[in-house]
Amino acid sequence: MTIYESINVINAKNKSLKEIIAKYVENIVEYNTVFIEIKQFKKQFHFDSRIKQIRNKTAGHFDLNFKVFYETAFNINPEEFIASSLAFIQVISSLYKLMDNINYSSNLHYNRKKIYFAKEIERLNTELNKMTQAIVSKNN
Repeated sequence: MTIYESINVINAKNKSLKEIIAKYVENIVEYNTVFIEIKQFKKQFHFDSRIKQIRNKTAGHFDLNFKVFYETAFNINPEEFIASSLAFIQVISSLYKLMDNINYSSNLHYNRKKIYFAKEIERLNTELNKMTQAIVSKNN
């Protein structure tokens, strides 16, 4: 269920993520990599059929027919389950790395603006001091 819901949420939030990536284009390669990994994961592990069925029959919605519930759960291939779990961890790790890099980029942009404004304030302060000195000199 976690895999199914997580991938659906990631896909649902993709538009917002694209808008963020547009601001921090240095992360576009990682962004593309994450969504290639998701696409490969979905294909390899039959996301829209097998994972969806497992989620709907056993975890997200318990099938009222116990036989269907039991057979769906019983027929989960342990090796495939482990492989899909490990692959999903890789996808989530890539997504986490992307989000961490976006956060870093955001902070970097923020800090650059902060430095720029600090320099501008310092420059204006210097100009005001010069003007004040000029006025004081003129009045003396």
